[in-house]
Formats: sequence, structure tokens, C-alpha cells
Amino acid sequence: MAAVQPNLSKMISAQLRNKANEFLNSRKHANNLADILQMFEAETDNYTPLLLTVEVIFTELLRRGDLIEGIVPLKPADRSPEAEYTRWLRECFEAAQTRALECIRRGRTSSRLQALVTACKLMQAEGKHPLETSNGYYFPSLRLKNIFSVLLDSEISMSAPIARFQEFTEYRDVQQYGLKVLSTLAYRKSPTSVYMQNYLELLDKLLVCEIATETKTKGKERDNEEKEEKLL
Repeated sequence: MAAVQPNLSKMISAQLRNKANEFLNSRKHANNLADILQMFEAETDNYTPLLLTVEVIFTELLRRGDLIEGIVPLKPADRSPEAEYTRWLRECFEAAQTRALECIRRGRTSSRLQALVTACKLMQAEGKHPLETSNGYYFPSLRLKNIFSVLLDSEISMSAPIARFQEFTEYRDVQQYGLKVLSTLAYRKSPTSVYMQNYLELLDKLLVCEIATETKTKGKERDNEEKEEKLL
């Protein structure tokens, strides 16, 4: 039975990969995306194949600019098929974000960690390719706030996902915005011990990297700048 499970996972991954490629290559397979998102409803302890699939799909859609909605101020919303399709893609993107966040709370540990990584990678992709046309610096702080809101769970220890999140705190902008976002989530009248543990662990990850950054050499600082560029 143990040998069957990896083969089953490989088969599912291959099917999802084919569905994703079909969708990305032709709009006639648009329903593939709806099918993939629907699969998150299944009862399982491993959402990793689905998470990797939506990560690939939306990273590519953001890169191509397919989620940018052309809105002209003071003009009625565009109701053309093209505009409606773009709006639908954006709705699916929001649904994928929600699914990834939900999966941080459930399933086996490896699946929960992948959910955290997928949520961060989608945030990273949106930072590079904003949903709205922009010529300046952009950081999707709302996405980071949503991730933190999940990590600051009141009932479930998030030690493993928070530890995994540390790889993203090496980016200077994540450090800076992370501390700002965390400060907005700090107040609670009666925080549980689990919430406090999660909060302190997350704060520790942000502060450790912040302090370490101040003592790094110029060469290392250049490496950090490159990492920051990779995020946004």
C-alpha cells in the first residue's frame, strides 16, 4: 500500500499538470481552472499537487498581464467578453489565494508548509506584476496581512509554517512591511496562549533577520538587494 500512494500522487500531479498546460495554452479549456479550484473541496491530508498547480497557473497569468483589468475613470464598466473573462480570472485568483490560506491550517505538515510557500509565491508574483497598472514600487501588503492572520491562529500552533516563512523574511521589503503589518494585528483583548506563542515566534523571525541585516557586510547586503528585487 505504501508503494501505491506515491504512484497515485504522481498520477494526480501529471493530470493536474496537463490540465494547467491546456488552460494556459487555450481559453477553450477555461473550465480546467474551475475544475482545479473545485478539487480543493476534496477531503485529503495532502493538497500539495493542487497548491503547486495553482502556483504555476497564476504566476504565469500574472507574468503575462492577463489579470490586469482596464478601468477608465468615469466610464461604465467594460462588458465585452474579454473584460468579463479578465474579471473571472481575477475572481479565480482570489479563490486560489483563499484556498492556499485555508490549507495552511489543515492536512499533513508537508502540505501545510507548501500552502504557506504557495501563498508567499503568489504574493511575490503579484509584487512583480501588480493587478493594477503601476510604474512604481509596489508591495502587496494586504496579501501579507492575510498570511499573518492565518499564522496568528488562536487554537493551532503554527511553529512549522512560521519557521518555513523565515526564508521569505530574508527579503528586506518583507522584513519592513512584515513588522508594520504585524503591529496592526497585535491588539487582542484576551489572546490565547497559542496566539501569543504564534505571535512571538513570528515577531522573532522578523526581528532576527532585521538585526542580522544591520551587521552584514556590503557584499552580503548586495545579495539581500538582489533577493528584494526577486520579490518585487
